[in-house]
Amino acid sequence: MRPKSRKAFTIVEVLFAVAIAGVGIVVLGSVFLGSWVNYEVTLSRTHLQERMDSFFAVLEEDVMEANSFSIIENGSSVILTCPSGSLVHQIGYRFLGNGSVIRKTDIIETLISSGVGAGSVFLEDATAGVLICHLDLEENPFGKTVTLSGEKKITVRNPQ
Repeated sequence: MRPKSRKAFTIVEVLFAVAIAGVGIVVLGSVFLGSWVNYEVTLSRTHLQERMDSFFAVLEEDVMEANSFSIIENGSSVILTCPSGSLVHQIGYRFLGNGSVIRKTDIIETLISSGVGAGSVFLEDATAGVLICHLDLEENPFGKTVTLSGEKKITVRNPQ
């Protein structure tokens, strides 16, 4: 207790007030940061879905244009053979070890996606002319790993 003649706070009272304010700031900061991380994870999941949809749209367009396909390198690559009247004779897709997918035509090579997981492969369905693509995508917002997996079966429209 302090004497009534003094009008200042004691050091113990100041330290106590600072400690209570610090705890309050830490609690409010963690609530804000926690909701921000959840927001970034949700945003990342949405971004992955958009990338997957975009990848499958391009692949589907190419496969439906092709006459045939061949899967090589244990499913990490596929070569699509297009009709002779097409601008492009072959289109290749390749999953690279660094998490990228390359689309290569007679004319140009393009990075079509990144953040691709090791489980991504091309497979052939038992039905002739059906290509299966299994795609795993991954991002790490704020150190939290967000993954999305999808699979698409695409039929060659004009098989040879």
